Amino acid sequence: IDAVMGKGTEYFGLKSALHATSPSVWLPYTAIDHLLYTLRTAEGNSMYAKLHLELSDKLQVYHRNVERVSQDMVQTALQKASRHTKHDTVFNLSSFSRT
Repeated sequence: IDAVMGKGTEYFGLKSALHATSPSVWLPYTAIDHLLYTLRTAEGNSMYAKLHLELSDKLQVYHRNVERVSQDMVQTALQKASRHTKHDTVFNLSSFSRT
């Protein structure tokens, strides 16, 4: 999870991390869900309970980052679209003025 968020990407062979301008990255959710379930249902072992809490907290941080990056991606796309629309409008207006 840390590597996907940009800490230690080189240890996992990741070429990019979770950023609005980078290619998509993903987590193995099925494996993580199984691990969370196993840690949660292991009765009588405080170490497993602690690991469950740590992993859950880390996933919450990851989800907040995904939300922020998603909003940044939308904002960037809107800004690019706005620039292209303005450029196209200026281009169209200038071509009419020459006739």
